[in-house]
Amino acid sequence: MKEKLLIPEAPLQTLPTLALKLGIKEAMILQQLHYRLMHSPYKKDGYTWYRHTYMNWQKQFPFYSEKTISRGFLNLEKDRIIISSQVYNPAKVMKTKWYRIDYEELYRRLGMQYDPINETLVGFGQHPEVQTEISPAIESQNDCSKNTKDSPIVSQYVPQLEDKVVPYIKEEFKEELKKKRPIVEKHLDVVAEVIQYLNKKTNRNYRIDNHSTQRFIKARLKEGYKLEDFKEVINVKVKQWLHDPKMKTFLRPSTLFSPTNFENYLIESKEKRRPARRREIKPVELDFTLGEED
Repeated sequence: MKEKLLIPEAPLQTLPTLALKLGIKEAMILQQLHYRLMHSPYKKDGYTWYRHTYMNWQKQFPFYSEKTISRGFLNLEKDRIIISSQVYNPAKVMKTKWYRIDYEELYRRLGMQYDPINETLVGFGQHPEVQTEISPAIESQNDCSKNTKDSPIVSQYVPQLEDKVVPYIKEEFKEELKKKRPIVEKHLDVVAEVIQYLNKKTNRNYRIDNHSTQRFIKARLKEGYKLEDFKEVINVKVKQWLHDPKMKTFLRPSTLFSPTNFENYLIESKEKRRPARRREIKPVELDFTLGEED
């Protein structure tokens, strides 16, 4: 058999120095992320990012489980070689993580000098500790990848994934929305009912689309409170404060629905609804027909 590779498949690249310093799976993840970053269109806060879920990373490393891949990423994040974030996701329900490499930290750990301005290694090839004999297997990978002298040797494994990154993310977002939509819609309905009920009871005009108001109500809903709980709190405080010039100004969402106040007011409303226990005092019964005891 004359072919250098056993099967006609684009190889994944493992750099020996990275594998020795970081571990095999971490080295493969880091090299693959570097390749993806080179082709990524996502520029945020002066850095290039690549975004993916563990499920989609597993498609690039089919021989690793999602848990193994997540451990590899977490190890690199713990070492501050990989920086991750979710703040750039267009919606909070998305679980996609954004990644970039801190090259300065990486090369510091490898004992190499890195020029962050030119994004190049300083005096690369002059450090005996990083000189590694290239095995025939790696040479064959280099031939297959057909990289030029100036371009890094990177993996071409499953290259079609890069074109499908955005569809993957869109589909993931749609799936998350399908799971969350009933809860989201239900919460919005309750928010509207609560505000309408409060406006009716207080003769106010609080806006349903006010983000601060929504935040207070949604937070209580996430804690497990129901629409009837909100109505009970409103009822008990309206009864106490509506005709009190000093207190009626506190009939507002920020006061009624704050975490501590809401719980206390709800307990208060339940106590007021509970009928007071009346102690029945029975009259003393005297039986004069009985004689005295001996």
